Amino acid sequence: MFSSETMVAAVLGGPGVIETTRLPIPAVGPDEVLVQVRRASLCGSDLKIRDRSFFSGDGPPPGIFVPGHEYAGVVAAVGESVDEFTVGDRVVTEAHRGCMRCVNCLAGTYTGCLNYGRKDKGHRAQGMTVHGGFAEYVVNHVSTLYRLPDSVGFDAAVVLTTVGSVMHAFDALGSLLSGASIAVLGPGPIGLLAVQVARQLGADPIALIGTRHSRLELGKRFGADLVLNSREQDPVDAVRDLTGGRGADIVLECSGAPSAVNEALHMTKRAGKVVLVGFSSSRCRRISTTPS
Repeated sequence: MFSSETMVAAVLGGPGVIETTRLPIPAVGPDEVLVQVRRASLCGSDLKIRDRSFFSGDGPPPGIFVPGHEYAGVVAAVGESVDEFTVGDRVVTEAHRGCMRCVNCLAGTYTGCLNYGRKDKGHRAQGMTVHGGFAEYVVNHVSTLYRLPDSVGFDAAVVLTTVGSVMHAFDALGSLLSGASIAVLGPGPIGLLAVQVARQLGADPIALIGTRHSRLELGKRFGADLVLNSREQDPVDAVRDLTGGRGADIVLECSGAPSAVNEALHMTKRAGKVVLVGFSSSRCRRISTTPS
């Protein structure tokens, strides 16, 4: 079936090192699909995986683990129970498959699986707890793949996982966005996608706050009504001016900067909503509940 029994893969080395090697092409189980990877993209989590700060312990031994959780490709083989896909189908992956037996998975929140990392319980996260897509071939459980329409190319497909994070943030609101005023803090990939999704869902007006002019210019092209550099203007005052003094109906904090959480709270209207999308590398200070 294959011209070789091995494939080129990028594997995790020592801290800060990704190196290429050859590994066996993985075998396919009954409920699995072998994907020939055509595109794979980098996420901020991949940088943490590379320097090994992502793992709670030492992580996998050097030279064997394949990162990469944002990838798309073509079906190369299917397991005996798989009839959802056929060889040659173009697919994109979803990184997470929960154990499908804990209370979180049964409630549909499998990305918060209580058996995270427990392969013996069925959990798997591509490129994080099991091999991912920085290789020529990767095995996925059939439930973690989606067929790509002809109109979506591989370059766009690898961004769909990131868009899913943005959609999850909007889902957490539990309310319609049409006509809502929205402020997005942080014009990174997540923030820029949030601007585009918010525009498509009917939000108006949309403010984008950041510190890099090049990213803010992209945000303007993607539909932000107001873009501002927080090093040059007070973002709280600017958002309140944009919304007639009320504050934004919804604020998405996408930067991960600890100071941005405070700004997000102050630029939101009374009874508005703040969604913390970004991850801070600093610990939040605990608030004492003991009376002084």
